[in-house]
Amino acid sequence: MAQRRLLYIDNLRIVAITLVIMVHLSITYGGAGGWYLIGKADPLSSAILTLFNASCQSFFMGLLFFLSGYFTPGSYDRKGAWPFLKDRLLRLGIPMLCYDFVVHPLLVYLLIAAGIYSHEGTFGDYMLSYYRGFHIGRGPLWFVEALLLFALVYAFWRWIFPVRTGEAPARFRIVTHRQLIALAVVLGTITFFVRLWRPMGWAFEPLN
Repeated sequence: MAQRRLLYIDNLRIVAITLVIMVHLSITYGGAGGWYLIGKADPLSSAILTLFNASCQSFFMGLLFFLSGYFTPGSYDRKGAWPFLKDRLLRLGIPMLCYDFVVHPLLVYLLIAAGIYSHEGTFGDYMLSYYRGFHIGRGPLWFVEALLLFALVYAFWRWIFPVRTGEAPARFRIVTHRQLIALAVVLGTITFFVRLWRPMGWAFEPLN
């Protein structure tokens, strides 16, 4: 029997993904941010678009990661370690590699051909320079790369700390308010010190 979908989760995903699309459109028309096309606008329009982007970026990626992570223990419990990893590698790894090796370089080259980006030399020269400086998780696929890395870390964690006989599966364990508060404090503190060392926009290559 097919599992019943949780429609409110689908709705949350739709809202979050719609905001992601709108933020990138906003960048194209003059809002602050990084994207293939970065537009210019008058100061007032740019300020409004940037405020919209900052508001959305303060929560929507965290929400998408949260929704993905919330269902990860149940998926692992149902499938087991290797089927879980195999599923993630197929569903996340293949699209990411296709984008990294095919879609992204062609898209950038089209922007070069249109005069939006600059590059001297032939298409072959461009491709050689692209793959010399290659890293995974190009463009919007950084999110997919992060999900894949988190899945690998989670599977390793469950391998080190397996569920004991008679213990409730991970998906049925209750997270307490103290645990949530502790997580928020620890995560906020670590983020603060990391950003003192590495500012926003910095990327660790080749993992982007």
